[in-house]
Parts: sequence; structure tokens; C-alpha cells
Amino acid sequence: MQTYQNCKDKKTQTIKMKSDFLKFISLLFILLFVWGYPANASNPDHRKQLSETRNCPECDLSYDSFSKLYLNKSNLSKAKLIKTDLTNVYLDNANLNKADLSFAKLSSATLIDTNLEEANLTGAELNAAKLDGANLKKADLSGASMIKASFYDTDLSEAKLNRANLTNANMNGVYMSKANLVEANLTNVSLYSGRHTTSLTSSNFNGAILVNANLSDADLQWATLVGADLTNSILSSAKLNHADLDKANLKNANLHKADLRESNLSYASLVSADLSSADLRKANLKGADLNGVNLTNTNLQGAILPDGSIYEDSNGSKSSIDTIINFLKKIPKP
Repeated sequence: MQTYQNCKDKKTQTIKMKSDFLKFISLLFILLFVWGYPANASNPDHRKQLSETRNCPECDLSYDSFSKLYLNKSNLSKAKLIKTDLTNVYLDNANLNKADLSFAKLSSATLIDTNLEEANLTGAELNAAKLDGANLKKADLSGASMIKASFYDTDLSEAKLNRANLTNANMNGVYMSKANLVEANLTNVSLYSGRHTTSLTSSNFNGAILVNANLSDADLQWATLVGADLTNSILSSAKLNHADLDKANLKNANLHKADLRESNLSYASLVSADLSSADLRKANLKGADLNGVNLTNTNLQGAILPDGSIYEDSNGSKSSIDTIINFLKKIPKP
């Protein structure tokens, strides 16, 4: 009798355990569904409003997909488009002023002449996107991926591009005054404009990678390029007066006819750089590596040389290559 009772109790206990387990699994699925579903996902009414009217300011369209849709001239000012899929979408002449596009997918999207002033594009994917003529003034593009994107004549003044990837991007004629590009990757980027000067005045390029970048005729006055890598870059006729290039790598850089008056090149690497006909009056070259540098017709009047002495040419402001090289040979390496 006791054995029978024990078996019965064990059977009851087993059934209860199975029941509790099923309840636990059900609860777990519910919790996973709730947690996995975005709290502020796209609002169906807002999606319908955009599709029917293209006028949806302050709408919540986060986590939705609008891939390949034609949304030209849409009004999405202050809209929430967090992690929204906008791949291959057409948003020409659209208004996205102050919109939140953080971590949105915009690869191959067309945003020509689009207003993105003060928009949040942190971590967004903009690979191969067309942003020609767009207004990105004060926009936040920190950590964004913009490989092969086109920014022809785009306004990026005061924009944040810290740690952004702009490899192979076309930025000809871009306006980037006071922009922040700390640790940004601009490898093979073209910033040249044949029609007007590319403005990068007072921009922050600290630690930026500008290998093979084309910065011909660019206006980099008062720009900060501390520790920037400008290996093989083209800076011919660029305006770099008062720029801070402390510890910058300018190996094999083309600085022909560049304006470097009163610039800071202390401890910079200028190995095999072309400084022919460049203006380095009152520039700071203390500790700089000038091994193999081309100084043909370079103006070094009043410049601080690698050993800390000041160069003075009694024969005039422009010195011959032989005069400068002979002078530098007498200076002990720092």
C-alpha cells in the first residue's frame, strides 16, 4: 500500500513539474517577444500617412522598411527613422531637418538636394549614397559608414563626422568649415574642386586618415590635423596657413605651392614630401623629419627649423634649393 502511494505521489509530482515547465516556457516566449519587439516601432497610421501624402513631420517610422520607394519631396522633418531600412530609396529634395536617422540603412539611397540640417545619422549606413547638394549642416554622422558616397557641393559645415568611414567618397566642392572629423577615415577621398575652393577652414581632423586624399586647392586655414595620416596625399596649392599639423604624417605628400605660413609642423614627418615653391614663412618645423624633402624655391623665411633655430636668408625671402639644403646639413638632428 505504501509503495502504491509513493508511486502515485511521484506521478503527481512529475505531472506538476511538467505543468510548471510548460508555464515557464510560455512565459519565456512572451517575455522574449515583448523584449525583442521595439518599444517605439513604426506607427501604421504614420506609414499610411507618408505613403498617401508624403507629408509626415514628427512621424514615428522607426524599424520599418521603405526600400526602393520614391519619396522625393517628402516632408519628414523631426521624424523618427531609427534603424529604418531606406536602402535604394529616393528622397531627392526631401525635408529631413532634425530627423532621427540613427543606425538607419541608407546605402545606395538618393538624397540629392535634401535638407538634413541637424539630422541625427549616427551609425547610419550611407555606402554609395548620393548626397550631392544636400544640406547636412550641424548633422551628426559620427560612426557612420559612407564608403563611396557622393557629397558633391554638399554643405557639411559644423557637422560631426568623428570616426566616420568615408573611404573612396567623392567630396569635390564640399563645404566643411568647422566640421569635426576626429579619427575619421578619408582614404582615397577626393576634395578637389575645379570651380571653387573646397572650404575646410577650422575643421578638426585630429587622428584622421587621409591617405591618398586629393586636397588640391583646399582651404584648410586654421584646421587641426594633429597626428593625421596624410601619406601620399595631394595638397598642391592648398591653404594651410595657421593649420596645426603637429606629429602629422606627410610622407610623400604633394605640397607644391601650398600656403603653410605660420603653420605648426612640429615633429611632423615630411619624408620625401614635395614642398617646392611652398610658403613656410614663420612655420614651426621643430623636430620635423625633412629627410628627402623637395625644397626647391621654398620660402622658409623666419621658419623654426628642426633644431629650434630660426631660418633667415640674407639674399631674400625665396631661397635656392642648394642654399636651404646646405643650411639644413649644418643643423644636428634633434
